[in-house]
Amino acid sequence: MPRFFFNVQDGVDLRDEEGMLLPDLDAARRLAIQYAGALLGESGQSIGFGDTWHLEATDEAKKVVFRLDFRVRAAA
Repeated sequence: MPRFFFNVQDGVDLRDEEGMLLPDLDAARRLAIQYAGALLGESGQSIGFGDTWHLEATDEAKKVVFRLDFRVRAAA
């Protein structure tokens, strides 16, 4: 099974040094979405309009395999 790493950048780099063995890229995508949701839940009160952050999933070679981007903005 391949190992995937989930790194967060929200003004501070949170590097995943351990990673997780997962069966495939789709499983990594699902886990990344769950992880992002948990992070948003933890920091919900501190996220303001204009804030941006992203979560990158990398493979064992540290190559980015996908990225989730988040931005808070008011409706126009």
